[in-house]
Amino acid sequence: CAIPSNSCGNGSQGCKFVTVSGTVTPSVSISASTTTICSGETVIFTSTSNGGGGSPSYQWYLNGSPVGFNSSTYTTPSLTSNAQVYCVMTSSSSCANPTSATSGTTTITVVNTTPPCGVGIADIDFINNLNIHPNPNTGEFIIEMEITQPKDLEIKLLNAIGQVIYEEGLNKYAGKYQKTIDVGKQATGIYTLQLLSDEGIINRKIIIE
Repeated sequence: CAIPSNSCGNGSQGCKFVTVSGTVTPSVSISASTTTICSGETVIFTSTSNGGGGSPSYQWYLNGSPVGFNSSTYTTPSLTSNAQVYCVMTSSSSCANPTSATSGTTTITVVNTTPPCGVGIADIDFINNLNIHPNPNTGEFIIEMEITQPKDLEIKLLNAIGQVIYEEGLNKYAGKYQKTIDVGKQATGIYTLQLLSDEGIINRKIIIE
């Protein structure tokens, strides 16, 4: 603060406070609701940004071409195998340097595109009598199924933003399969159980309460 004096020698204090903000470095990352899909399955991409200011703008890219709207999410049912998605976030902060940030790239794998697979047991012919119980549950449930041929099979449980919270691989497995899966305390919501092989994919919704 500056302290001016008058001719009488009496001082008065006049203060002016200025807030100086440091440089902001923007960053953005993305996640997908799932990265292994059936042909025509919808995928939701969600961005998480820092340093975006009060009203950041977003541009999504699919295989290098701009897509979507100015939104922190991008949803599409039209992905092909090895599709690559990323996002550029432009900060509205006057202190941003640089002004924009680019996320990493997420690659999507499409399984069994002809014919399109879905959520039915018939998608993988060597799996019979699939049963998941209890559902809803509190994070602990049992998977039962019969695998009629020695096949490689991958079992995944994904949360709503596509993060894998459980994963198991079966190598040339045949016979009755039964296992209790306990993923501990998870946020309540809808999860996706995936069974993946080179012949297709089965998706089952799991509700954790």
